[in-house]
Amino acid sequence: MKRTRPRVLLVFLLALCAGSLFAQQSAMKVAVVNMERAIFQTERAKEELKALEEYLTPIRDLIRDLTNERDQITRDLQLNSDTLSPLEVRNKSKEIEKINLDLDYQSQRFQKELTDRRDQIFETLLPTFRAVLEDIQSNEEYDLILNTDPQLFLYLNQRYEITNRVTENMNNKAAS
Repeated sequence: MKRTRPRVLLVFLLALCAGSLFAQQSAMKVAVVNMERAIFQTERAKEELKALEEYLTPIRDLIRDLTNERDQITRDLQLNSDTLSPLEVRNKSKEIEKINLDLDYQSQRFQKELTDRRDQIFETLLPTFRAVLEDIQSNEEYDLILNTDPQLFLYLNQRYEITNRVTENMNNKAAS
Protein backbone atom coordinates (compact mmCIF):
# COMPACT_ATOMS: atom_id res chain seq x y z
CA MET A 1 0.00 0.00 0.00
CA LYS A 2 2.63 2.52 1.01
CA ARG A 3 5.44 3.15 -1.39
CA THR A 4 8.96 3.16 -0.11
CA ARG A 5 10.41 6.57 0.52
CA PRO A 6 13.42 6.11 -1.75
CA ARG A 7 11.11 5.29 -4.65
CA VAL A 8 8.89 8.29 -3.95
CA LEU A 9 11.93 10.51 -3.60
CA LEU A 10 13.33 9.21 -6.89
CA VAL A 11 10.03 9.88 -8.66
CA PHE A 12 9.90 13.34 -7.16
CA LEU A 13 13.48 14.12 -8.19
CA LEU A 14 12.78 12.87 -11.71
CA ALA A 15 9.69 15.05 -11.78
CA LEU A 16 11.73 18.05 -10.69
CA CYS A 17 14.31 17.36 -13.39
CA ALA A 18 11.58 16.96 -15.98
CA GLY A 19 9.93 20.06 -14.62
CA SER A 20 13.05 22.13 -15.04
CA LEU A 21 13.31 20.97 -18.65
CA PHE A 22 9.69 21.86 -19.33
CA ALA A 23 9.99 25.13 -17.42
CA GLN A 24 12.11 26.50 -20.24
CA GLN A 25 9.24 25.91 -22.67
CA SER A 26 6.19 26.50 -20.45
CA ALA A 27 5.12 26.56 -16.82
CA MET A 28 4.47 23.07 -15.48
CA LYS A 29 1.37 22.58 -13.34
CA VAL A 30 2.12 20.23 -10.42
CA ALA A 31 -0.01 18.89 -7.57
CA VAL A 32 0.64 16.67 -4.56
CA VAL A 33 -1.83 14.21 -3.06
CA ASN A 34 -1.53 11.80 -0.16
CA MET A 35 -3.46 8.87 -1.63
CA GLU A 36 -3.82 6.96 1.63
CA ARG A 37 -5.05 9.98 3.56
CA ALA A 38 -7.44 10.99 0.76
CA ILE A 39 -9.00 7.53 0.74
CA PHE A 40 -9.18 6.95 4.50
CA GLN A 41 -10.67 10.37 5.21
CA THR A 42 -13.72 9.74 3.02
CA GLU A 43 -17.02 9.26 4.77
CA ARG A 44 -17.30 5.70 3.49
CA ALA A 45 -13.84 4.77 4.78
CA LYS A 46 -14.60 6.36 8.16
CA GLU A 47 -17.79 4.26 8.41
CA GLU A 48 -15.89 1.11 7.42
CA LEU A 49 -13.12 1.87 9.94
CA LYS A 50 -15.68 2.43 12.68
CA ALA A 51 -17.28 -0.94 11.88
CA LEU A 52 -13.82 -2.50 11.89
CA GLU A 53 -13.10 -1.02 15.30
CA GLU A 54 -16.35 -2.49 16.64
CA TYR A 55 -15.51 -5.85 15.08
CA LEU A 56 -12.04 -5.85 16.66
CA THR A 57 -13.20 -4.72 20.12
CA PRO A 58 -13.65 -8.28 21.49
CA ILE A 59 -10.14 -9.22 20.39
CA ARG A 60 -8.73 -6.01 21.89
CA ASP A 61 -10.62 -6.72 25.14
CA LEU A 62 -9.29 -10.28 25.21
CA ILE A 63 -5.73 -9.00 24.77
CA ARG A 64 -6.26 -6.51 27.60
CA ASP A 65 -7.71 -9.22 29.86
CA LEU A 66 -4.88 -11.64 29.11
CA THR A 67 -2.33 -8.92 29.81
CA ASN A 68 -3.98 -8.09 33.13
CA GLU A 69 -4.15 -11.76 34.08
CA ARG A 70 -0.47 -12.28 33.24
CA ASP A 71 0.54 -9.17 35.17
CA GLN A 72 -1.49 -10.27 38.19
CA ILE A 73 0.13 -13.73 38.21
CA THR A 74 3.57 -12.14 37.82
CA ARG A 75 2.94 -9.78 40.75
CA ASP A 76 1.61 -12.65 42.82
CA LEU A 77 4.66 -14.71 41.98
CA GLN A 78 7.02 -11.88 42.92
CA LEU A 79 5.23 -11.06 46.17
CA ASN A 80 4.82 -14.65 47.33
CA SER A 81 7.93 -16.29 45.96
CA ASP A 82 9.22 -16.85 49.51
CA THR A 83 6.16 -18.82 50.57
CA LEU A 84 5.47 -20.75 47.36
CA SER A 85 6.82 -24.23 46.84
CA PRO A 86 9.05 -24.89 43.81
CA LEU A 87 6.14 -26.76 42.21
CA GLU A 88 3.81 -23.76 42.67
CA VAL A 89 6.46 -21.42 41.23
CA ARG A 90 6.88 -23.73 38.23
CA ASN A 91 3.10 -23.96 37.71
CA LYS A 92 2.71 -20.16 37.84
CA SER A 93 5.62 -19.77 35.44
CA LYS A 94 4.00 -22.23 33.04
CA GLU A 95 0.73 -20.35 33.36
CA ILE A 96 2.50 -17.10 32.48
CA GLU A 97 4.16 -18.81 29.53
CA LYS A 98 0.79 -20.11 28.29
CA ILE A 99 -0.77 -16.65 28.61
CA ASN A 100 2.17 -15.16 26.69
CA LEU A 101 1.55 -17.63 23.87
CA ASP A 102 -2.13 -16.70 23.84
CA LEU A 103 -1.19 -13.01 23.83
CA ASP A 104 1.16 -13.49 20.89
CA TYR A 105 -1.51 -15.35 18.94
CA GLN A 106 -4.27 -12.83 19.69
CA SER A 107 -1.99 -9.86 18.93
CA GLN A 108 -1.00 -11.35 15.59
CA ARG A 109 -4.64 -12.16 14.85
CA PHE A 110 -5.65 -8.60 15.71
CA GLN A 111 -2.89 -7.08 13.56
CA LYS A 112 -3.62 -9.37 10.60
CA GLU A 113 -7.34 -8.66 10.72
CA LEU A 114 -6.70 -4.92 10.98
CA THR A 115 -4.25 -4.94 8.07
CA ASP A 116 -6.42 -7.16 5.89
CA ARG A 117 -9.54 -5.07 6.45
CA ARG A 118 -7.70 -1.76 5.91
CA ASP A 119 -6.26 -3.14 2.67
CA GLN A 120 -9.74 -4.24 1.62
CA ILE A 121 -11.18 -0.77 2.31
CA PHE A 122 -8.31 0.81 0.38
CA GLU A 123 -8.74 -1.51 -2.62
CA THR A 124 -12.51 -0.93 -2.66
CA LEU A 125 -12.13 2.86 -2.76
CA LEU A 126 -9.12 2.96 -5.10
CA PRO A 127 -11.16 3.01 -8.35
CA THR A 128 -13.14 6.02 -7.07
CA PHE A 129 -9.90 7.72 -6.08
CA ARG A 130 -8.45 7.17 -9.54
CA ALA A 131 -11.61 8.43 -11.27
CA VAL A 132 -11.70 11.57 -9.11
CA LEU A 133 -8.00 12.19 -9.65
CA GLU A 134 -8.44 11.80 -13.40
CA ASP A 135 -11.33 14.31 -13.33
CA ILE A 136 -9.25 16.81 -11.36
CA GLN A 137 -6.27 16.31 -13.66
CA SER A 138 -8.28 16.85 -16.83
CA ASN A 139 -10.35 19.75 -15.49
CA GLU A 140 -7.36 21.62 -14.11
CA GLU A 141 -4.82 20.39 -16.66
CA TYR A 142 -2.13 19.21 -14.27
CA ASP A 143 1.10 18.08 -15.89
CA LEU A 144 2.15 16.07 -12.87
CA ILE A 145 0.37 14.77 -9.75
CA LEU A 146 2.59 13.17 -7.11
CA ASN A 147 1.48 10.72 -4.46
CA THR A 148 3.39 11.51 -1.33
CA ASP A 149 3.84 11.13 2.37
CA PRO A 150 3.88 14.55 4.08
CA GLN A 151 6.96 13.56 6.07
CA LEU A 152 8.91 13.31 2.83
CA PHE A 153 9.08 17.07 2.35
CA LEU A 154 10.76 19.57 4.59
CA TYR A 155 8.43 22.19 3.16
CA LEU A 156 5.48 21.97 0.78
CA ASN A 157 3.54 25.00 -0.32
CA GLN A 158 -0.12 24.20 0.33
CA ARG A 159 -1.15 25.49 -3.09
CA TYR A 160 0.20 22.21 -4.52
CA GLU A 161 -1.63 20.01 -1.97
CA ILE A 162 -4.93 18.62 -3.34
CA THR A 163 -5.59 15.77 -0.88
CA ASN A 164 -8.58 17.43 0.81
CA ARG A 165 -10.12 18.30 -2.57
CA VAL A 166 -9.75 14.68 -3.70
CA THR A 167 -11.43 13.45 -0.50
CA GLU A 168 -14.25 15.96 -0.90
CA ASN A 169 -14.80 14.92 -4.53
CA MET A 170 -14.79 11.24 -3.53
CA ASN A 171 -17.46 11.98 -0.90
CA ASN A 172 -19.52 13.88 -3.49
CA LYS A 173 -19.18 11.07 -6.02
CA ALA A 174 -20.32 8.51 -3.42
CA ALA A 175 -23.32 10.67 -2.50
CA SER A 176 -24.52 10.97 -6.08
